[in-house]
Amino acid sequence: MSDFAIRPATLKDRPFVLQSWTRSYAREVEPGPLYPRAIADAVHASVTCLLARPGVELAIATNPDNHWFIMGYVAYERGPDGPILHWVYVKDLFRGMRIGSDLVAYARGNQPGPLYITYRTKAAARLVPEAKYVPKLARPRTTA
Repeated sequence: MSDFAIRPATLKDRPFVLQSWTRSYAREVEPGPLYPRAIADAVHASVTCLLARPGVELAIATNPDNHWFIMGYVAYERGPDGPILHWVYVKDLFRGMRIGSDLVAYARGNQPGPLYITYRTKAAARLVPEAKYVPKLARPRTTA
């Protein structure tokens, strides 16, 4: 028996996902000439658009006895050439319990092909070193 369960996300999970994704990614980026708030605002807007896109899914790692207690989550989609991993987040307290690895496996499913990532971080390099970084897969899709 694992120490956590994985369930699909609900609309009630969105505020936590948006806040934690925005904060954790904004901390990873070297601000250069930009103010940290400008980076956070841009990330928030990008993530909001991404999560609204058809095909993007969220899975939530929870306490098995309380499915509203979030331990982590994964944002992903099944791309035509392989799974696309947009973001994996695990709360500090629960790191080292294989939650991130299990969320990646959940997102990958049985889909063949390479694993793509759209947000590159130091943690992603450790968690999925085999993944191909293709940030444009997170951008809004245009129709021709």
